[in-house]
Amino acid sequence: MAHSVILKAWKGLHATATLEDDGKLRFEGHDYNGATDFEYYITVSAADVPKVAAALGAGSDEELMAALEREGAAITQRGEYTWLRSLDLTPDLWSHRDW
Repeated sequence: MAHSVILKAWKGLHATATLEDDGKLRFEGHDYNGATDFEYYITVSAADVPKVAAALGAGSDEELMAALEREGAAITQRGEYTWLRSLDLTPDLWSHRDW
């Protein structure tokens, strides 16, 4: 069963990370600030999830999710996609903005 943690929930921004049943790691965010709505999905392949875990000092799936929850505010402030790219990963990105 997929396991999700909240990375950040503040002033209309809600960001989560989910370790999917197929081993992929998905970051999902929704920013509802009143004037515009923005949402995004960032997916890390199952093959790259161990690199994310290593960057956070996590050895197991449970440790990975706990580390993401603990470091979530810092990761979202930097930007999840930017942080993942700094690990030499190329995650999939989908985003949408309503004006």
